[in-house]
Amino acid sequence: MVGIRNAERHSQSIRDSWERCSHQHGLLPSTRRPVLRLQMSELSPRSQAFRERIGGCVQDLDHLADLAMRAGSCLVVTDRDRVLVDLRSRTGTVADYATYGIAMGSCWDEKIAGTNGISMAMGEGGAFTVRGDDHFHSCFRPFACTSVPCLDAESSVIGALTLVTTDRRNAFDYVFAQHALSLAADRLQARLFHRHHAPHLTVRISDPAGGGTLRPNALVALDDAKRIVGVTAFAAHLMGARAPEALIGQRLEALFDLDLEALPRNPDPVLHLRLPQSPRAAQRPAGGGTRGLGAGLRRLAAQGPDMALLIDRARKLVAHGSPLLICGDSGTGKSQFAEGLLEDLGRQKGVMLAMDCDGLAANPAQAAALRSALDQARRLSAAPDDGCRPVLWLENVAALPAEHQAELAQFLTGLERAGQLEVRPGQTAAQGVVILSTVRGDWQGLATGGLRPDLLHLLGKAVIRLPNLRDRDLSKVITALLDQHRPPDISLSPEAEALLHAHDWPGNLRELASVLAEALVCGNGQRITAADLPARLHRCPTDAPPPEISLRDALDSAGWNVTKAAQIMGISRATINRRIAAEGLARPR
Repeated sequence: MVGIRNAERHSQSIRDSWERCSHQHGLLPSTRRPVLRLQMSELSPRSQAFRERIGGCVQDLDHLADLAMRAGSCLVVTDRDRVLVDLRSRTGTVADYATYGIAMGSCWDEKIAGTNGISMAMGEGGAFTVRGDDHFHSCFRPFACTSVPCLDAESSVIGALTLVTTDRRNAFDYVFAQHALSLAADRLQARLFHRHHAPHLTVRISDPAGGGTLRPNALVALDDAKRIVGVTAFAAHLMGARAPEALIGQRLEALFDLDLEALPRNPDPVLHLRLPQSPRAAQRPAGGGTRGLGAGLRRLAAQGPDMALLIDRARKLVAHGSPLLICGDSGTGKSQFAEGLLEDLGRQKGVMLAMDCDGLAANPAQAAALRSALDQARRLSAAPDDGCRPVLWLENVAALPAEHQAELAQFLTGLERAGQLEVRPGQTAAQGVVILSTVRGDWQGLATGGLRPDLLHLLGKAVIRLPNLRDRDLSKVITALLDQHRPPDISLSPEAEALLHAHDWPGNLRELASVLAEALVCGNGQRITAADLPARLHRCPTDAPPPEISLRDALDSAGWNVTKAAQIMGISRATINRRIAAEGLARPR
């Protein structure tokens, strides 16, 4: 399946827009031609003003338009009032778009045009896709439109870039559009920032907490005294400031204990700088070998030194551009491992082409989606951005039918010939597609059947085998899983701990997590006892008596409800009370 992130937030924003359209703006979905257009006498000064604001950045729009037309899309440029001031599409299609109101001078304010990508992106302050059925007016429902706001040197909104295409209900189309538009908008703001601060030293920064990536618009301008005279909103965010204005006049060296004079200068007027420790990164809990890891990898690294070594190895391989095949039995945490690596790369808001290959043979729509994913990955690799490497993530890749294995092998061979799969020791990969795949079992099993040999070696230029739970430090794994729950400081009784260690865990990490969650629900939520664990962990035959449970464990599990504790132990309530008195136990406060 295709991965869609923040789906609930997206849906809620669409619902809120429809509510405004119906009750605040008084619009009707059935209106055939809802869009208003300005006269040419009104449009000309607007177009001229926008061109002046973007200055010499027309080449960025030309490149984006070429990419859009090759993808069968139409590029729409609107000013800050949501008026269309530039439109680029294939020859002969301009009139077709115009019949729907998508034309020069058309106004895409929500109060007039209803729910649409331009108004949603400018209202939400970020990339936004309005799919066909998301449009309030039914006349726009054949189309999907993805929009990204454009910012100037001072991070003020000057307009929006939009890709309009026939809605094929394919999430990969939306991902491709968001990537292409975000990259163009970032580069546009970077050019405007450089032009505005031409006399000053410009520093392009990155945040190690986000994988050390460099975005084009993560920029700071410094005067001769190394005081900050300009900073983009994105750079201010990386530096922990709520707004760019809060950083103006401060010395970058003092904020981060840097020596800018000691850094080498390049012919490029931009100084590339990785912040040694940003304020946001400093807020991350860290310790030992997990310093700088995201939350997902920290949890896995806490499961023992062997897992920490695997994580360190995988991070290096992915950072150097090597396709990574993650093997392991069912329940070992392959998906969590891959998600942690992507988080480590700073992929939370990046381009994700994700698909589960299991069941692909029986689903023609999914087969078409895979072809689309590979096509979009080719396009994304043709428009590289060192701050946003596209990701192709294939789960259960051994389930690919033979015909699709051939398509994937052809795609990877093309990347290999273009040098995008070449691993260069000592040099991290700033561009190119990140290739991650997961498979049940081990590499040897794939080598003897399941994947064609060329595909196996293309996907598995590097292989990580996740150990079964019985081969990990179980005490550390239990502690790491319990640390994810609230309240903290959950304890285990000695009897419960012994039962957990005696079990062979055929379901691996997934089974252990389920058992602990069940025990917390069935017990008092603070201390897990043997009575809280499922019966299969007690390993007693059906005709044998149940294992003996201590009085304290029974009381803790029952929340000191004496009647329930008596039922757990199979004795009377009176006997429970006598034993409580004899052992001197008291109800916890």
